[in-house]
Amino acid sequence: MRPEIEARIREVYTSGRFSVMDRAAFLPNEYNEFVFRICADIEQTIGFKYWQMWEFDCDRALGFTFSLPDDPPFPVWLDSTNASKLQWIEKSGRFYPVLWLWVSRIWPTYNYYYNIWKPRDATGYLDIDITIDLYHECWLPFFTRGFALLHTQGIIQLSHEELIERVPFVLGEDWDDIEDETDDEVEPRLIETTVSQCLLQTH
Repeated sequence: MRPEIEARIREVYTSGRFSVMDRAAFLPNEYNEFVFRICADIEQTIGFKYWQMWEFDCDRALGFTFSLPDDPPFPVWLDSTNASKLQWIEKSGRFYPVLWLWVSRIWPTYNYYYNIWKPRDATGYLDIDITIDLYHECWLPFFTRGFALLHTQGIIQLSHEELIERVPFVLGEDWDDIEDETDDEVEPRLIETTVSQCLLQTH
């Protein structure tokens, strides 16, 4: 683990528990505004429409979505009926993709993935696929110029190996083997977290 990342995690998780953070140790509001301006620059320079998803004190990361310039904005897509979504997919001849960008509020790093809406056979419903692969070459400007704007401002993407590295000094709760989470007498098993969880997980 990079020493500077370890130092920031220790500063935020002083209790050693994943669910307890010192939010006063988050990067300052000026940093948040800085990130908002970068996202606005991405929209202005390469045309991808962005929408800020969350700005809550409890979130470890700021969340944004980006959609293609000629596609419905993501809030409009979310509010559309399944029938409208399927009609758009049929008319456009392709699925609806949106890129989720998460920027940590603890250390200047980001991660991303795509959600891709596609018809579920002939059921009238849609499935949402998740991928980190370049969905279509039309997204190439985002990968070459959008991410470059983040990098030049000191916000980088960690490698997969760095993200999955264990953080033994921050413990999370494992409820997977507990059938009744409402039972106050049941204690979850404590497990080591990961760098990705500590820096970027939003719940």
